[in-house]
Amino acid sequence: MDIDTDLSDDELLVQRFPGRRPQMELLLRYLDLAHTGFFGSVHVEGLPGTGKTAVVRAALEARARSLPTALVDAVMCYTPALLFESALDALQAATADARDDVGAVPATTTAKPARCSQLSEFAASVGSLFADFAQGRSQERAFCIVIDNAERLRDFGPTFPVALMNIGEQAGCNVVVIFISSVPWRKWGGAAGSSSPSATVEFPQYTRAEARDILALDCPAGEDRALFAIFVNLVQEILQKPCRDLKELRYIVGLLYPKYIEPVKAGLVKPTESTKLYRNISFYFKEVLDKLYLRTLSSSEWGAASKADRQTVAVPL
Repeated sequence: MDIDTDLSDDELLVQRFPGRRPQMELLLRYLDLAHTGFFGSVHVEGLPGTGKTAVVRAALEARARSLPTALVDAVMCYTPALLFESALDALQAATADARDDVGAVPATTTAKPARCSQLSEFAASVGSLFADFAQGRSQERAFCIVIDNAERLRDFGPTFPVALMNIGEQAGCNVVVIFISSVPWRKWGGAAGSSSPSATVEFPQYTRAEARDILALDCPAGEDRALFAIFVNLVQEILQKPCRDLKELRYIVGLLYPKYIEPVKAGLVKPTESTKLYRNISFYFKEVLDKLYLRTLSSSEWGAASKADRQTVAVPL
């Protein structure tokens, strides 16, 4: 997919993510409103492999100068202390970068490695950091805390997600909390009748056309884009029933495409001879596809096996 570079920065950002225009535009709109205190939290939900984290990261990077952000993974931060300390360290780094970008007055306190294990300590530290960051600035400011794999927060107690969602109230400043989860909020965020995020951004599964556009972006540098698109369509035709996970499809495309174009590189087949190319690759689909999909064969092992195959298997052209 070609991207028109004669566009605004936001439009270029949207075009980087096929099929995710509504979600990207909505997130950018929320982030632009962050400093107003209009909303305090967003729940980003969708099945694995639907682009949630990638889109959120890109939107935050586009607003990094005006919105210092901490992005932490609840899988890696498996205790409240790890979560709080990782978020504070990230916010300290983000505020320092934002201060350097605008040539602001240096911080009045020296940043130290964060140490806190209680939510109240975390709120106090965020409030102190925010006050130092906003000093001498004429316009309102906000922080953003993003929790990936947020459904893991339920392991910290039934009230923890809601308490973290309202951290801005405890800290006395504008803090937008974005939860990224593959599970709907009602199933992990709190008991029935409890508070819920101010907004929800849903990420549906990609359509086949959207998945094709995304896979086409992985075309190796210097390769024929038209030929790569034909191969992507072939993979979708073969795997549309057993596999709809975009991550797995990208993995398989990346491993099998070099084998697909091997006869072309060797001068044995023309790029337009799709039938012959399919006959060559069909052997590998049938023999090793189960190993590739189950990840019992690594990329290096696949490369070694392919090299051995070139010496023992005749290409069925």
